[in-house]
Amino acid sequence: MKSNLIFFRKTSLFTLSCLTFLCIQIFAQNNLTIGPETLSFNDGSSLIGQLREAEKEGNIVWHHKDSKNPLSFGYKAVESVLFNRIVAIDKQETAGQLRVKFVNNDFLRGTLISLDREELVFKTKFDQTLRSKLSDLVSIEFLPASYKVFFDSSHEFKDWKKSNSKAWTHEKGSLISVFSGSTGTILPEVDAIEVSFEAEWQRSFYLALRFFSDSDGGSYGSEGYHLSFSNNRINLQSNKKLKGRTVRETLGSVMVDQLVGVKKANFKISAHRLSKEFIVFVNGNEVARWKDSTAEDLQPKNRGILLINQGGNSFLRLEELTIAGWSGESFAIPSNSNEKDLETQFISFKNGDSTPIRSSLSTKDGILIETKRGTFEVPFANLRSLTFPGDDKNKTQINSDEEISLKSSQGKLSFELESIKGEILQGSHPILGKFKIPVYEIKRLQCNLLQKSYKEYLEKLKLAEKELKSQNSAKAISILENTNSYFRSWYWHRLKFLARNSETKEILWFNPHPGIGITRASLIESEDDIIFTNGKDGSYALWDGHARLADGNFTGKNSTSEELGRLKNEKWKKIFISKDFWLGKTEITQEQFEKIMGNNPSKTKGPNLPAQVNWTQAKEFCKLMNKKFTPPSGLIWRLPTEAEWEYSAKAGSTGPFYDTNYSEIPNNEKVYEQHLNKFGWYNKNSEGQVQPVAQKSPNSWGLFDMHGNVWEWCMDSTIVNKGNLLTFPRFGATNPVNLDGEWKLLKGGSFSTDYTRCRFGYRGANAPSISNGDRGLRICLGPILKERDSNASKKQASSTDIEKLVEKLSPISLQKIPQGSFMMGSRSLSNFSEAICHLNDKTIISGNDLGKITVQKIGSDKADWERLLNGSALEISHLLTKKHLLIGTDQGNVYLLDKVTGKTIASYRDHKAPISCITLDKNEENFVSCGLDGKIVFRDLEKKDPNWIIEPTDYECDVEYLEFSYDSKKLLGSGGHSNVILIDSASGASNTIFPREKGIVLKAKWLPEKNYFCMLNTNGILSFADAEAGAIYKIIRTKLPSTVDFDLSKNGKKLLLTTGKGSCSLRELPDDSSIFVNRPDGIIEKTPDFYFALSQKNPAKYNELQVFLKQYTGKEKISPTDSLAALSPARNLILTVHDGALRLWSNQNGNFIVTLADRLASPFKECKFSSDGKSILGKLSSGHILAYPTDEAQFPHFQNPDYLEKKWSGDL
Repeated sequence: MKSNLIFFRKTSLFTLSCLTFLCIQIFAQNNLTIGPETLSFNDGSSLIGQLREAEKEGNIVWHHKDSKNPLSFGYKAVESVLFNRIVAIDKQETAGQLRVKFVNNDFLRGTLISLDREELVFKTKFDQTLRSKLSDLVSIEFLPASYKVFFDSSHEFKDWKKSNSKAWTHEKGSLISVFSGSTGTILPEVDAIEVSFEAEWQRSFYLALRFFSDSDGGSYGSEGYHLSFSNNRINLQSNKKLKGRTVRETLGSVMVDQLVGVKKANFKISAHRLSKEFIVFVNGNEVARWKDSTAEDLQPKNRGILLINQGGNSFLRLEELTIAGWSGESFAIPSNSNEKDLETQFISFKNGDSTPIRSSLSTKDGILIETKRGTFEVPFANLRSLTFPGDDKNKTQINSDEEISLKSSQGKLSFELESIKGEILQGSHPILGKFKIPVYEIKRLQCNLLQKSYKEYLEKLKLAEKELKSQNSAKAISILENTNSYFRSWYWHRLKFLARNSETKEILWFNPHPGIGITRASLIESEDDIIFTNGKDGSYALWDGHARLADGNFTGKNSTSEELGRLKNEKWKKIFISKDFWLGKTEITQEQFEKIMGNNPSKTKGPNLPAQVNWTQAKEFCKLMNKKFTPPSGLIWRLPTEAEWEYSAKAGSTGPFYDTNYSEIPNNEKVYEQHLNKFGWYNKNSEGQVQPVAQKSPNSWGLFDMHGNVWEWCMDSTIVNKGNLLTFPRFGATNPVNLDGEWKLLKGGSFSTDYTRCRFGYRGANAPSISNGDRGLRICLGPILKERDSNASKKQASSTDIEKLVEKLSPISLQKIPQGSFMMGSRSLSNFSEAICHLNDKTIISGNDLGKITVQKIGSDKADWERLLNGSALEISHLLTKKHLLIGTDQGNVYLLDKVTGKTIASYRDHKAPISCITLDKNEENFVSCGLDGKIVFRDLEKKDPNWIIEPTDYECDVEYLEFSYDSKKLLGSGGHSNVILIDSASGASNTIFPREKGIVLKAKWLPEKNYFCMLNTNGILSFADAEAGAIYKIIRTKLPSTVDFDLSKNGKKLLLTTGKGSCSLRELPDDSSIFVNRPDGIIEKTPDFYFALSQKNPAKYNELQVFLKQYTGKEKISPTDSLAALSPARNLILTVHDGALRLWSNQNGNFIVTLADRLASPFKECKFSSDGKSILGKLSSGHILAYPTDEAQFPHFQNPDYLEKKWSGDL
């Protein structure tokens, strides 16, 4: 304890003795008794004794029994004083009392003297007449005549019983519990009970109150109303004895947002015996109101009240606990939702009625109220409350340095202390003015609250800063809003500004193709919010907000929607099989398995049924096949790879099942099932059991049961959640196989699965030890894929010799599968034909699944021209300067067409797979295409040959989308769940800028006219990064987890989000630039605050300004002539650049707040606040001036170099 013990001189002692004697005489007349009082210090220590006197700017004088002389302590070191002074003959509760609540959340009880249109005058219990303007009031509550406080603070809880000695203890005026248990008592017989307290907890909040209990606290009892708090859930339960047994019934439950993420809150609970009604208030707001609807004659008879710690050893503190009660039916009415918005007063009556009023005046017997219907006088006995208008009532922030809590819940006042002398406390209240209160009326004095509150404010700034650096802007804003506005200064506004820059404001939400879904959406006119959409049914629509300007159909209904049951890991891609292989015409039967293995582990037996095995058993079967039937050189008996299996199963088909094509089979469950019936056994036709092999039709390569019957194990591995299947295999891969992972892949579905899992594209997986009676194998005789699998000669035989050897050696009927290529997986929404809109010439350009290109005017049913291409158009780009079209097809071709006539100008055949993207440079002279074969091709429209080609082996990702930078010098490439890469447009050299290990990216786009880009992550998160290093400097959480695509307006001010559920959200995109840089050449640049975003810590060698200044200036205070420091206009903040870094400090306590910038290209040499205190300016030794604004409204000014120079010179 930091204290300064002072021994008074004899003269002082004599004076003090005289004063003490005089006080004793006065106290004796009032029958005053002073018990042990507690003086608590800011460092946590405390003293027992009695307060003698106190002065705000001086010391507290304290009497301690072990000290001969009074002790004196600096007032600034004191945290609180808990008084214990009792007057034996006290005033009784006054009938007709008021409870006056002020806008700063203070309250006082008293009796009404007068009320008029401007002012309330009332008299307190301590005989002081006080006045308040009505504008400073929240409400006046007219308490029942029988209202009485039964218990107040820990001094009056000493006789309460406990269920165990550890449950509850009294400490410094609080009830504290660190162990499960109850404490309670029996209340006087009253009709209504009111309990109020402030609760503080550490880990979890588990508290219960039991009203009208049959227990006195020594046990939990079996009857009563049990109100429980479980963190942010509040629950009320009735416990009643009926016919000898306890019946429990839940009366209500509610989740309270105000209790989320906090460790302290204020509570008030009202309970009425007659009406069996309960009301719960949290932080002054009603959050729950429940009523027991059982028969009126079953009113509770018990009078016990219990407090129960339900949280085990969780710490719980209850402060300012007050229990009051009254008789009669007077009870709080339900709150009016419009009450706070009224511009007039609002009156409530004890019968439950309420009405807005224009004014109120007190009379001798009641209140004269003026309403729309006339003027009426209401007796005091009929009044419940008066509520006064105001924009921001019920403020709880600390703006005063002291606070007193009065005994018997007489009041709570925040004020500025002047002195405590004799038995009188003198102070000044921000609303009531100067006042005096006898100390024996005071329960607790809290001191130096502003000092404590400012410390808490700085801690909250650090928490908000931490959340903002963690890219959680919503949490940061919530923390900032919960700070004391009294202390808010530049850095609070700066953090709020940065947080708001990570929030989007929704302009428009709509579902353009209801019940159908959406494949693409683009923002084609930023100023007028013009949006163009493609629907899953082959339709398009042009929107101006919610208004549909035009619509139509551009392709077949079944050609633009994904397969039913499609999953994200079924990415459509070109795969190459470079060598022939042989595959069993059927699954391995039990007869075949037993001949090779000597056993039959199948669950359902039958010689012609598929062998039901796990992956390990299937692997052993292949191993024995190699021993018993030595394969030809270069081949091995093994399981097929997933790619080999799917290539063989499809046999040229492009739809979900064999003999289907994507645009021909309707995406309809009934159609799927009818088609599947021809080729496989599944849950609708198998009668729930495995079937003999080769009973259904084979595919064109003679393979049976590639759909259903039993799952077929593949050679490939995957991780447990199948997450790596999102990126494997790569686009354009040759003979892909993955042998790393705990699980093994399964293909084809089974007799017990539905049709969706029998599709070609579905990728099942499970542990290699699991069979379940629905897994089997199909043998493959294929090339050796891994060295460790080889037990044969590397010498290759001729193709003819191999076929003869296979036919001779194989005990199993095999089918030769020729080498080739195929599209693995299934089409996603981005792999279908599209339509685009060009507003300048009011045309819609579209392609259909049959390869037809159509150009027509908006709103016209007649085409300007139509043209048939080799393949359906997946990508259409419009050349504005030359009136040309670039068309990319699903056959891998790119066509350059004349937009006016439709004639082919040029065609490019660089890809062997569907085109996924075409992008043009700024001058529309060059274009880049990427395809699902993994190739990226750069072409000059005037040249025959490509400038460069990047093969899939040249980079480490799957690129599905490309964009030129604003200067056309770089290309940004991205693909779903892949790396983000940068490509030099001149050379084709690429590098990974954002690896997928840092986060899953669905798509990346340049921010218009900037060297920054935006990435769409999973769960609807947008990340903004610097193109030089790929470092994320901002994240926007859209709260749309189903977002699958996004588009930016040309000016970068708007954002269009498209969700997988078919909706569009148009939002304002905040400017991510938060620093203005005035270069020495006069050019103004805008930049994000990279230092704030990328420095996870704000390092400072010194946490105290005095120490810092001592190190660099040799002084502990700033000199007025010090050009390396600046004082804010409000004189509460200090800037320094003594060490070359721009640092901000508190001038109130010298604490370090934040480093705004450090280790830049050159050090700071000067710093300033703007004259209005809203901006901070720092000047580098290079001559650059950096401006840190706190409001986007300042942006237009900072873009003017003269304005920034004037700001620096102090002219503005």
